[in-house]
Amino acid sequence: MAFTDYETEQLRKALLKETRHCAVTMGMKKTSVEQLTKAVGIAKGSFYKFYESKEMLFFAVLEGKILKYRAF
Repeated sequence: MAFTDYETEQLRKALLKETRHCAVTMGMKKTSVEQLTKAVGIAKGSFYKFYESKEMLFFAVLEGKILKYRAF
């Protein structure tokens, strides 16, 4: 299934938000791609259209936090 540009942006934001939540509650090691995709309502295979791996998604979350911190 192809996503519109709007859907892609919304799903990317949802993945980042869910990953932040999982990072705090379970940590990266215990978080699975399946958990993340189920939470945002996409197929597991669709995840890889957004990020190469779970680790790259966690890196994106950390990068966002660093950029926010530097903005202060």
